[in-house]
Amino acid sequence: MNTNTKKDIKINSIECKDQYGDDLYEQLIETIVQRDYEEKKFQIEEALKNKDAKNLKYVCHTFKTTARMLCIEDFALECQAIETLAVQENVDWIQMQKLVEEFLVDFHSVYIDANQIYESEFKKEMETIEEKDEIINDLNEKLHSNNGNKDSPIITRPINLNISNYINNSSITNTSSISNDKINSKIKKNLM
Repeated sequence: MNTNTKKDIKINSIECKDQYGDDLYEQLIETIVQRDYEEKKFQIEEALKNKDAKNLKYVCHTFKTTARMLCIEDFALECQAIETLAVQENVDWIQMQKLVEEFLVDFHSVYIDANQIYESEFKKEMETIEEKDEIINDLNEKLHSNNGNKDSPIITRPINLNISNYINNSSITNTSSISNDKINSKIKKNLM
């Protein structure tokens, strides 16, 4: 691909969420930020250095799927180009070098984009969840000290990251439509 005519390599968040849902979108972003970027970059660089067409094909094939799920078709096509060249009987390693160099530049752009999304959308949510967990732990300690039973938490949070689903076993049974403020006030009322 000619870098002068190619589109920006950007994650299409809206289309991705529409096609695959918020949970998978979040999982893909977190995977790129927390694992895939460094891991795949290393694998591609090593495969190119060792002229290992099989691993180049494998890594690009797996990331091509991720690129398509994130609705970055131009980047998926770059992955496809490397994959196609890698399966040829006599790989043109000069051409492969060019394709991989372009891939790595664009992969870095995808990582930067994913990291910005992660920082702006998901990290704040995680900090809020951690704050809620601290409140729940503090409230559990107070409740346990009042009733003497320290074996199991009285207030729990489901594993999913939906903060509005905090549950107080003694009084809150369905919190799907309750705001976090209402949950907090109900939990605090139960302590008094």
